[in-house]
Formats: sequence, structure tokens, C-alpha cells
Amino acid sequence: MTDAKSSPIELRIHGMDCAEEVSVLKRELIPLLEDEDRLGFDLIGGKLSIDISSLDVKQADVLAAIERTGLKAEPWQDAKSERESSFWSQHRRTMLTTVSGVFGVTGLVTQQMLSGGTSVTGESVPLASVSLYVVAIIAGLSLVLPKALRSALSLRPDMNLLMTVAVVGATLIGEWFEGATVAFLFSLSLLLESWSMGRA
Repeated sequence: MTDAKSSPIELRIHGMDCAEEVSVLKRELIPLLEDEDRLGFDLIGGKLSIDISSLDVKQADVLAAIERTGLKAEPWQDAKSERESSFWSQHRRTMLTTVSGVFGVTGLVTQQMLSGGTSVTGESVPLASVSLYVVAIIAGLSLVLPKALRSALSLRPDMNLLMTVAVVGATLIGEWFEGATVAFLFSLSLLLESWSMGRA
């Protein structure tokens, strides 16, 4: 019989698509494995490989450590066919960033048209523009909000929480365009980061 520890554990990590999730996972797993080289990350595929050979570590210990990060893991083989067939799982960040940018610009154009081309700051925002800005904000922050919540609950503030607070603050004082812009730019930065990490 082949020893289960002779081959790496391969897991699908839901929500692992940028460097921040990698850092969070490393923080929990490296003390357990004693060596960072035992971890292999595939951000494009959301795959984590863990070498537990020669260690007194069980798969249940690894899954418990991952659960503490707030991320969800499942065996790779169970998720492989779903991942390969799901267009949304592979392109959701690109699509949401595009939606955020398009609705943000459309909201700005609508606001300029309805206000006669005057400045977009220091005046009430038309309801039509607010609606467009809200869509832009939701699209831009939809992948950030779960991470921001996880950061707040673990009392470990990160950039996701900071950007969420900035956007919420902007909307509370009526600066809808600024809030939509921050949401889009942060979403774009995470998209570029995931592309660069995938190429690396």
C-alpha cells in the first residue's frame, strides 16, 4: 500500500487569487510544516500543494489551519472538473473590474449631463448617477468585502479593510464618484497583481 504522506496534499482554495491570501495561508501553515518550501501555490487555478512527507502532520491538521484563515479548502480532484468548466471562476475578477469601471464612468457622464457640465463635487448627486455609482462600488468591492470582514474579525487590519472603510466613508459624506473611483482602482490593482503573480 502506498503511504498517503509520500505524495503532496493538493487542495482547491476558494478565494485564493492574490498575494494577500498566500500570506495569510503561509502565516498559519509554515509553523505547522516548519518549512515554506513545502508549500506550492497556483493562484490562477486556486490550487495549493502541501508536502507533509516525513512530518508528523495529518491532512486534518492542515485543513484546520486553513480553516483558521477563513478560507475554504476542498480536495483538488473533487473541484478540478468544476474549475475547468467554470468561466466565471476563471474570469470573475476581470469581469467585475470591467463592470465597476464602466458603471463608474457612466455615472460620471450622467452626472455631468444632468448637472449641466459643472463640477461633480460640492453638489447633490442625481439619483440616476447614484444608482450607477452603487453598481460600480458593489462590483469593485464584491471580492474585497469577504476579505475585509475576515480581516476585521481576526483583528488583523489589512488593505482590503482600509479600502472598504474608505469607500463606505466616501459614500456616507455623499462623494459617490470618489467612492466608485476608489473601488474600481483597488479592484484593478488586485487584478493586475493576480495577473503578475500568475505569470511569476
